[in-house]
Amino acid sequence: MPNENTVSRRSVLRTTAAAGASFSFMGTTTATDSNAQVDGVAREVAESSHSEAVQKYDPETITSDIDGAVHAELASRYADSFTVESALDDGTGRVLETLADHGYLDSPTLSAFDLETTYDDVLDPADDRVGVATTTLDHDGTETAHVMATTRSNGYDIGLYHQPETQNTYALVDTDDGRQVVHDFDGDVGIEADCSSSTYCSDEVCCTCRYSEGTADYKVKKQEDCCLLPDGTYDCDVTDLDCGCSVDPPCCA
Repeated sequence: MPNENTVSRRSVLRTTAAAGASFSFMGTTTATDSNAQVDGVAREVAESSHSEAVQKYDPETITSDIDGAVHAELASRYADSFTVESALDDGTGRVLETLADHGYLDSPTLSAFDLETTYDDVLDPADDRVGVATTTLDHDGTETAHVMATTRSNGYDIGLYHQPETQNTYALVDTDDGRQVVHDFDGDVGIEADCSSSTYCSDEVCCTCRYSEGTADYKVKKQEDCCLLPDGTYDCDVTDLDCGCSVDPPCCA
C-alpha cells in the first residue's frame, strides 16, 4: 500500500532480527548484527515478528500483473492434478516436514490436500475452499507459476504455496494465535508470524542541527510492516517514527 512515506527497499535496505534464527539478507548483513552499514547507510536492527526468510524478495519487485500470454503459458504447465502434485512434491518437502513437526499436519506429505478439486483464482486458507489452483507472479523480472493447495488439518486452515521457477516455497497457517508462515529460505526453514516489522534510518533529511563545530543533517527513522499474502505478494506499510533532532542522542545521525 504505497503512501507518501514509502521508500524503496532497493535504495535503503534493512536488516531484521530473526526470532530464534539467523539468516543473511541478500548477502549484505546478518540478523545478529546490532548495527550494520548497508549501501553506506547505518541501519538499526529491530526485533521482528518473523524471520528474515519471509523477506527473501524485495516486496516492491513482486507483482501479479504480468502479460496475459505469459500467464496462460505458465499456468498451463500446472493445469491438471498430476502436474500440480509433481510440482508440490518436488518443492515443498522441507515446509511439509515443518508443518508436521509442529502438529499442523499428521505427516510430512501431501496426503491431507485435495489435489483433484481445482480453482482458477488465489486460494486463501481462511476462505473455506479446499483444493488447488495456479496463478502467476513476476519476481524481479523472473516470471513464475504460483501453485497453491489448501486444506484443513488438525483444526488448522493451511495454505501451501510453491513457485517452481524461483523455488520459493511457503505455507500459511491460521491458528488461535494468528496467522503463521512457514518459509523455505534456500533450505533454512523458519516459522514465525506472517507479518514482519523493522525500523531503519532513511535517506530523507528531516532537519539540520547547528553545533559549535558546524551543522549536521539528521534523517527520519521509519518503520516498515510487511505481510506475506496468499497470492505471493507482500502488503507493506511504511510510517515515520521520529526525526533525529527530536531525540537525544539523535537516532539517525
